[in-house]
Amino acid sequence: MRFTALLKPGGVVAITVPNANYPFWWDPINRTLETAVHAHIGRGPLAGIWANHVRLYTAEQLRRAALAAGFVVEQERAFTHYSFPFIHNLVYGLGKPLLESGLMPEKMANAADRTKFDATTGQLA
Repeated sequence: MRFTALLKPGGVVAITVPNANYPFWWDPINRTLETAVHAHIGRGPLAGIWANHVRLYTAEQLRRAALAAGFVVEQERAFTHYSFPFIHNLVYGLGKPLLESGLMPEKMANAADRTKFDATTGQLA
């Protein structure tokens, strides 16, 4: 079965993945491990950008995978921006467990909800 068969005619899918070309400061631990020993931490508080991911994609790799799956790529966006060091370790090592457990404050949980891009600016205020 092709993934496109799961959508209604005219349906839209948003695919988000970590970028293989992430800045060093987003996850210095894994960037150093990838460079030095061609390995990374995939689970736990130090997993960072690799948290529960099998692979990271470049924009071109993701586009090719989407086209090969039968999708028509109408738009591409990068949601990356400058951030402070270890952001992925904080987000996935601390923030995600808090969000999943329901312990994160409501305003923060709403801002973190990636399914509501049109309903929120992603800001806490």
